[in-house]
Amino acid sequence: MTRKKKLIRDVYDGVTLDIIWCEGEGEEERFSFASEMARKISEDSQKLGVGRIMLKPLSEDRNANDGYNVHRNLMRYDVKFPAEKVMLDMIAMDIRFRRGNFLTQRGVGVGGQPTPNYVSAFICGRLVN
Repeated sequence: MTRKKKLIRDVYDGVTLDIIWCEGEGEEERFSFASEMARKISEDSQKLGVGRIMLKPLSEDRNANDGYNVHRNLMRYDVKFPAEKVMLDMIAMDIRFRRGNFLTQRGVGVGGQPTPNYVSAFICGRLVN
């Protein structure tokens, strides 16, 4: 299994999306779901308003010690850009992604600053059947 970043869609015609999967116990299933999700979102990118898509691993050490502390499946948007939340809600509610049982929540930004035109999806928890 590749543990490096993987560019899925390299077109900047919408909101940039990082799909981040957590390493550790159960990572094979999370990686598989993240990869399939990235592929399907890429196919519907224009309808969803998604531009560049990147698939990224999040190591257990970085998650625990670098301010992430993510233990479930969630999607983060910037509160100053409501269209980002609408886009993530559409993805989270899509029948193809219900296994993720995503929580959509306000993002933390970078250094307390908003991240316009950028959202993230973390796959770090259990997937439902």
